[in-house]
Amino acid sequence: MKTTHKEALINDFDKVTLKLASPERILEWSRGEVTKPETINYRTQRPERNGLFDEKIFGPEKDFECYCGKYRGIRFKGIVCEKCGVEITRSVVRRERMGHIELATPVAHIWFHRGIPSRIALLLGISASDLEKVVYFAGYIITKVYPEEKLRLLKDLESEFKAKVKVGSVVITKLDGTAKGGGALIACAITKAKVKFIGVGEKIDDLEVFKPKNFISRLLGFGDLEALLEKAKEAIPEE
Repeated sequence: MKTTHKEALINDFDKVTLKLASPERILEWSRGEVTKPETINYRTQRPERNGLFDEKIFGPEKDFECYCGKYRGIRFKGIVCEKCGVEITRSVVRRERMGHIELATPVAHIWFHRGIPSRIALLLGISASDLEKVVYFAGYIITKVYPEEKLRLLKDLESEFKAKVKVGSVVITKLDGTAKGGGALIACAITKAKVKFIGVGEKIDDLEVFKPKNFISRLLGFGDLEALLEKAKEAIPEE
């Protein structure tokens, strides 16, 4: 079988490289912006305007005929219809013309997100699982904190909380002897609610009267200093 010159050029290559096009290159290739997700109108069986098959962007559906039908025939070749904006040309151009979609928010490409190793995770210095939570809106990363704005939001939250819930005092349970109760104590400080009892459980035996000094000393790993002093006084006889 004889090979034509065109086939020889198509088959004459040493390697194939795949890479992502830059935003600037995509705009160079694009014939227009797609703004609607629609494809074909089920009534007219014609491409929807500004949709994924828009004739103004990708070319006419029929050879040398515009969308509105004002121009028909090869004699109008190259003319752009002033009514519908479709160029009069062959429909085969729809195979090669491209449009673009302006994204409302940046996206993470799957090549750099799910690859091994994850390039984006390496650049940010976080785990791939944490990155996946952010990408799929299951979590977020705080990159900068503004103290003034944080204080303002806390005050607004305090006012809203007080307006909805009348809190006089609080019982904090399940502290389990660690710093996990710090968040609850901060919330109490913001709402100006007094802490009456704390404990590692919800039963009566698990609760004790809240004494800030004792709690802080245990939190810092010093134990109950007041209890130790009491035991020391009992052990050392007074002169």
